[in-house]
Amino acid sequence: MVIPKFGFLERPDIDLLKSFKIKKYLSGWKYYLGRYKYPNFTGNLINYVIGPILKNKFVFLRCDCDHFGPWTYLFLFTKSQLFKKDKIYFCLARKNTINRHWINLYRKKNLILIFNPILHFILSPLFFAPIIALDVNAHNYISFFRNNIKYKHFRRMNELSDDFLASINNDKSLPKRNESIFNNKIVLLYARTGNWRFSIKNSTRNMSLEASNELIRIISKSYNVFLVGDTQFSNKSKNKNIFDESYLLKNNISISEIYKRASFVIGSCSGGTHFPSLIFNIPTLYIADIPLWHLKAIYNLPASNYKNLSIPKKDKWLLISKEKFNSLTSNQYEDILQIFFKGGDISSIKEFNTYRCDRSFNKEEPAFTKDKKGNIHISEFSYNTLGI
Repeated sequence: MVIPKFGFLERPDIDLLKSFKIKKYLSGWKYYLGRYKYPNFTGNLINYVIGPILKNKFVFLRCDCDHFGPWTYLFLFTKSQLFKKDKIYFCLARKNTINRHWINLYRKKNLILIFNPILHFILSPLFFAPIIALDVNAHNYISFFRNNIKYKHFRRMNELSDDFLASINNDKSLPKRNESIFNNKIVLLYARTGNWRFSIKNSTRNMSLEASNELIRIISKSYNVFLVGDTQFSNKSKNKNIFDESYLLKNNISISEIYKRASFVIGSCSGGTHFPSLIFNIPTLYIADIPLWHLKAIYNLPASNYKNLSIPKKDKWLLISKEKFNSLTSNQYEDILQIFFKGGDISSIKEFNTYRCDRSFNKEEPAFTKDKKGNIHISEFSYNTLGI
């Protein structure tokens, strides 16, 4: 797999040689030259030589679809006003990083997905020519600003605002179904384990089995819970309100129908949560231990000040360390969940303060201001060094 590196990539560290890690040093240069320097340099030439000829017909989407999360942004782009019927779009992707069902559902005739690794390498420079390329994943350009490196200023996808998400989710018509999963409101729950083969294994975004079990136990008392992806639950067979993909297979139900009918999403900050939340515009409670700039990347926030909420109103962010979240009591879990389901103020719970995002200038962390009407809820015991 040789999908190029669209974000900023540093040169291999010379200290590897000093510590006699020669093989790792040479491997680093191979990666750096093949997946970053070569396409970047050649892309500059293409930009001026054949770019003006290609720009009226072709667009090369800078979205590294080699794990689940970026597919979210690719599909959102195909629903945006930037996606034109009279142009042909190309995107580099890795096989088996998303269920074929989703590709069949959202693939457009004028969107060409390239899975062949050899073609990845050959065509990669076309994705580095600003005149014909477009950034779909905001992590790409934010990585340049964070490293104080000049950015080529590729065109970018839309900000994921309330209006944009509402505009692409205006079809809510669904026939009545009699299966048991539809006899109550559905809550999608994604408790990231890191066990999926394309995931980073040891991540602060992972949720402990104890915490996910407790959330599922509480939610299933009032709602039907659908376990997304690699989410685990110890006593699933003993609870009739808990479902997973095996149930869908037995009852010939598509996963897209479950997502479309879902009332809430709860989960870790990862593609398994972003996908249903953004694609289907579902109210979401994120439980996250992430750098604050990730919020800029997730919503493609432009560099500006905000008079209104910059982050979609449907989403609530519980910014809390993994350790602190694990230490919460069952009553605290229940309070947080009930307030979220009722659209209340999570900051009313002890140890949490509520903020809104005021601005997101390119080179800075997003700026927060305390506001009870905001949707970013921070555990002061987890983020007591932020100075906000």
